[in-house]
Amino acid sequence: MIKKVVTEATGIDLNDKKLNSRRISENVEARTMYFSLAREFTTLSLADIGKSINPRKDHATVLYSIRKAKDAIRFDKSFRQKLENLRSRVEFLRVQVEESEIDFITALNRLEKMEEHNMMLIGQNSQLLKQIENLNGKIERQNRYLIENGYKINRSVFAED
Repeated sequence: MIKKVVTEATGIDLNDKKLNSRRISENVEARTMYFSLAREFTTLSLADIGKSINPRKDHATVLYSIRKAKDAIRFDKSFRQKLENLRSRVEFLRVQVEESEIDFITALNRLEKMEEHNMMLIGQNSQLLKQIENLNGKIERQNRYLIENGYKINRSVFAED
């Protein structure tokens, strides 16, 4: 489950022996996130976690990656956000599968629908913020016009004269 979530999020197949034998930063980052999440959410040993991808990695490589992830979380905001996003996805899927009678694929589909809905809401939120910004600009222009023409503004209608 964790491997599938990391693969879908990063676009890097952790079972691709040719791709994973190279030290390209994106591949290393995906493996690091996978190792970190696998250690957190499973009871697998470091050696078993390393054996779960192709080419296989030994326990020392897995341990080094997990330690590197802990350091990156403190200093690299982008890495921290990616890992938190993946962690919340894995946690959501774990809870969905454990607490209900749905399978992993159904839980993954639910997660994808929720993420699509969230993206739509983020888009709407962005549009609303732009509208608010436009309205604030109009209010500022109106206030300047009123001040220039001798009107007093910034007084509450409820204040006593």
